[in-house]
Order: sequence, then C-alpha cells, then structure tokens
Amino acid sequence: METVKNMAISFIPIHKQHIKQLIDIENNAHLYPWSKASFLSSLQYHYWGEILLFDQQHVGYYLFQNIINEVCLVNIAIIKSHQKQRLGQTLLQRAIHVAKAKQFQQCLLEVRESNLAAINLYKKYLFTNNGIRKNYYSKMNNQRENAILMSRKL
Repeated sequence: METVKNMAISFIPIHKQHIKQLIDIENNAHLYPWSKASFLSSLQYHYWGEILLFDQQHVGYYLFQNIINEVCLVNIAIIKSHQKQRLGQTLLQRAIHVAKAKQFQQCLLEVRESNLAAINLYKKYLFTNNGIRKNYYSKMNNQRENAILMSRKL
C-alpha cells in the first residue's frame, strides 16, 4: 500500500464483478465514456488492469490489451473529484511497473489530440509521438477528432 498526502492507496485486479465501479469511474471521468458492453467485451477478451483505491474508494483504473510482447493502454481514468492530485501519475506509474514486471517490451496508446494534460503526462513518462490516426474519436455533432499514437519501451 502506498500513500499520497497521507491517504492510503491500493490497487485491485479488475474482474467482471467490477463492471459497476468501472462504469461509475468512466462516466465521471470522460466526456465520451465506454459503454457497459465495451467493458464486458474487453474483459471477455482478456484485457486486464487494476482499480485504484484511494482511502478505500474506487477512484481510477487502467486497462491493458496484450499484443504479443507489447501492451496497449486502452483506457485510464481518474474521477474528477480526485484529479489534479497526482493520482493519474501514480496510476500510470503503476501500470508501467506492472507491465514491466510481466515482461512486456513496449507500451502503446492512443490519446485525443485535445487531451493536452494526458499527452504531457505520457511525455513525462517517456512516451513518444508515433503519428496520428485521423478522425479516430467521435465528438459531439457528428464531428471527429484525431488520435495521437504514442509508445514507450518498457
């Protein structure tokens, strides 16, 4: 168990019984959240990750997909009331640590080009820009947004 500002942090592996907590975090953290069906499908196809507990409250999670000797960080989220407290940084550090411990060679991710806070965090943790996926994400009013493709060696 770790501490941040004298508060207890712990991590629990994600299982199907955590769907409600994942959806609650997702709906709170993201403007365009994943659906329950997306989570169920992902967990059925062996995506894996952990939920971040902050003083026993479910406040964040990360989710990986295995791709041979690489992992793709398919989602990461911290609820709004706990953002800007370095918990996203803690969660990303943990995700990288666990992926390294499982002996993956590289971590890949996609991020909305408008999500500058996330992009800066990923750069801080040595992710580099590998290109753009045009019109990848949905936006309001049937508009689209590019994804920035990033990766780092583990």
